[in-house]
Parts: sequence; structure tokens; C-alpha cells
Amino acid sequence: DMLPLRDSLTRSHRLVTLEEGTQVNGWGAEIISNIVEGSKTVALQVARIAAKDSLIASAPHLESAILPTTDRIASTLLSLVKGD
Repeated sequence: DMLPLRDSLTRSHRLVTLEEGTQVNGWGAEIISNIVEGSKTVALQVARIAAKDSLIASAPHLESAILPTTDRIASTLLSLVKGD
């Protein structure tokens, strides 16, 4: 159901998707596509945060290099709010 998300976007004009899966062909792309196609909002800021586009390793030290980090999430959100 996209209606609550669309309602929120009429006020914020910002959308961020966050997923552990890779960015290419991820569900975040589908959400953004659905919103943009049906949006009456002209100015919409969008950001996708996802794992790097590679196989996700099972070794913890490699996995942490591929998955989104707290720093990457925070910097993406800050730049969206600031309008960078």
C-alpha cells in the first residue's frame, strides 16, 4: 500500500530507501519507480542506500565492507536534508 508513503511525500518531498540487498534491481528501486510514476509532486528528493553491487560475503569483516554502514546512512540522510 503506497498511499501512506505518498501522503508523507506531499509534506516532506523526500524519500530514502534502505536495504541490505544490492542497489541494482533492489526493492528500493521498485519503490522509487512506483512513487515517481504515480507522483504529482514535482520536486522530489530521492536517495537509495544499499549494499555495494557485489556478492555479499558471509565473513563478518567482508560483510561489513559491503553492507550499508551507520556512517553511510547518516551522511546520505544529512545530505538529503541539507539539499546537497
